[in-house]
Amino acid sequence: MVPDRILSVNASIDTIGDILLKIIPTLEEYQHYSGVDFDSELRLLIHQSLAGGIIGVKGAKIKELRET
Repeated sequence: MVPDRILSVNASIDTIGDILLKIIPTLEEYQHYSGVDFDSELRLLIHQSLAGGIIGVKGAKIKELRET
């Protein structure tokens, strides 16, 4: 059995943003109350037609995100 679980959300961009804003504090609360320090990972599955817009030319947008 793998520790990962899939959370699938089909909604508008605004609603997905709202959901993420609610999930993140839940992870922080769990970490605080469990006394376990852990890194979180978020994986996004996107349509291939959107990937270029997110990655940018030669990965420019990804590089910018990593630097901020």
